[in-house]
Amino acid sequence: MPEKTIEVSLTQFINFATSQDVKRVSTVETIQMQGGQSYDPKKDFYKRFREQIVDVESGKIDISSISDLPSNLNDKKKINNYKNLSEGYLDWKQKFNFKATKTKNGIWKEGKLSIKVNPEIAIIDDTIPTYIKLYFKKEPIPKNKIKILLHIMHTALVPNFNGQVGILEVRSGKLHTLNEIDPRMTIYLKSEVSAFLTTWELVKPLN
Repeated sequence: MPEKTIEVSLTQFINFATSQDVKRVSTVETIQMQGGQSYDPKKDFYKRFREQIVDVESGKIDISSISDLPSNLNDKKKINNYKNLSEGYLDWKQKFNFKATKTKNGIWKEGKLSIKVNPEIAIIDDTIPTYIKLYFKKEPIPKNKIKILLHIMHTALVPNFNGQVGILEVRSGKLHTLNEIDPRMTIYLKSEVSAFLTTWELVKPLN
């Protein structure tokens, strides 16, 4: 009988891989208690902005809707954040003027662990597509997270769809890309998955 697959989100695994000490145990406990339901649209502060970008890049709405969005909100915190995001995104679009293309989805599997990889947008430069995850927070994304994210994205997508992968820090317009994987990162992530699965089994009796 095949072993049951453990499905977690990309964010959940990144949180585990970048945690230390007992926090790693707490991270796995939280994942188990959530029962695979890690995403709550009501708690997604950036949901509306993310959807606007996806609709713009897919050609459903005009790019002007990005700058118009903050003025259509009532939440002051969102207004200020969305304004900064719209400025960063529009600056990035203006500087590079890449053509949009259809994004792709994939699955990263290692042992019993399975993670869905869903880039929000994709751009094409000449004939090379880049599949991009969007990052919205104020604080710059830590380098260790960038390396892990890009490696997982590359492994899940590039063998099937070619091209490269990227993470866009929307506020700054900084695009981190990867077109070649580091074999040392492959080894590191195999060890992290092993640690995750061991912790998963040990935490079960606690919940």
